[in-house]
Amino acid sequence: MLTNRKLLFLYFFVVGINFVYSQNTEFIYTKNSYLFDSDVIFGEEDIPFSEQCSSRVKKNSKCYSNLNEYTLSHNGHSVIFVTNEDGATGYAMLEDLKNTKSVSIPESIANEVFISSWTYDILYSNSINKLYSYEPYWKNEWRTSIGETWQECLFPSYFIFQQNELYVYSYNQTERMFLIKKIEASNGYLKLYVTNTNYEDYYKPTKSECFIKYIEPYGDYVFYLKQDGDYLSVYLNNLDNKLIELAKGDVKLSHKYLVSIANNQKINTKSIVYPRHADGSCDYDDVSSVKTVSSPTTNVSPNKTMTVSENLKLRSGEATTSEVITVMSAGTKVKILELGKAENIDGINSNWVKVEVQPGAKDRDGNIISKDTVGWCYGGYLAETTEVNNFESTDTKEISDIKIEEEPKQEINIGIVCAIVGAVLLLLLLILIFAVRKKKDNS
Repeated sequence: MLTNRKLLFLYFFVVGINFVYSQNTEFIYTKNSYLFDSDVIFGEEDIPFSEQCSSRVKKNSKCYSNLNEYTLSHNGHSVIFVTNEDGATGYAMLEDLKNTKSVSIPESIANEVFISSWTYDILYSNSINKLYSYEPYWKNEWRTSIGETWQECLFPSYFIFQQNELYVYSYNQTERMFLIKKIEASNGYLKLYVTNTNYEDYYKPTKSECFIKYIEPYGDYVFYLKQDGDYLSVYLNNLDNKLIELAKGDVKLSHKYLVSIANNQKINTKSIVYPRHADGSCDYDDVSSVKTVSSPTTNVSPNKTMTVSENLKLRSGEATTSEVITVMSAGTKVKILELGKAENIDGINSNWVKVEVQPGAKDRDGNIISKDTVGWCYGGYLAETTEVNNFESTDTKEISDIKIEEEPKQEINIGIVCAIVGAVLLLLLLILIFAVRKKKDNS
């Protein structure tokens, strides 16, 4: 027979468990994956994951984590401790998880390497003095006790953004891995709520050693990202604190060029791949004779959904002489089915693409275009979908008003709702039990 004391203990125990569970972050497995007993995972080329794991997990299964037990792996497989929806616990690979409350990192940013933008100024100038003007540390203060030259250490600072992790490298700040706890889009910015726990702080670099602003270890931060074509502005905690200006680039190739400049050797600047802004402009002279990282109109690929940037003819074939099926209005969404021939039209290098018109499309006169309409159009006039690339949001609050001290806007947490409902039902059950027992005692 349960006593009143035991019933109260049971009530608070259930409420406590529900509360703890509701505070966890919900993830979904993006592919068939594994659950491991250990946070140390060997590369699959050494030991197959199927032999290291404790169990297999199906794609689209859910799991939950309090984000406390996060382990950076040196073989590229960082892990986090989770509880699967079937109750099994263990370590899951972050690369296989997607936070259900986060927006996705845009394809134009995800897993791309962004180097310090001033690196291109140095390369374009082909001058060691320009290098010293941006990074005077190499000329004035560089010291080493292991016999290496400063040229050997001359790598550009760079960032790599993944869905759940942010990797940062800068000389003498060593390698930093930030766990991304949540991603939001707001007023043209992407906001990354991160925590930095995997860092061995050997010493705090001097100001001149910090080619980006120093980031204290073991803290929670918000990174604000603003994309402009191949450029990415990064702010720390608020928009008054710009951390660094980045641009897409090749770290190894940039290192090679920088070393040549540092050794007073001239490089072939015509062979450098320069970044462009979203409007197609380039910051460097004589851009017509140099290659560029990308343009906002050449990133077409099969199975990708893109947006028509201006009224665009949908044709029966991959040529301007082919029959016109309809004229799609600006903003029309299309799914690319197939890449056709490459061609330069209006000074734009891109491919003809076979596309399928998506629901809600209209022609230039405002008439509905039947969904699943298929035809060819020139890929140079297709752009990334605006809801991702521009980081739009229905949040009307000015981004400049948001400070790090403020909590991120919270959505309804189903776990908390369930915990509250469960607690109320249990409380009602206890009241009913007390009432029945009191009635028996009185009789």
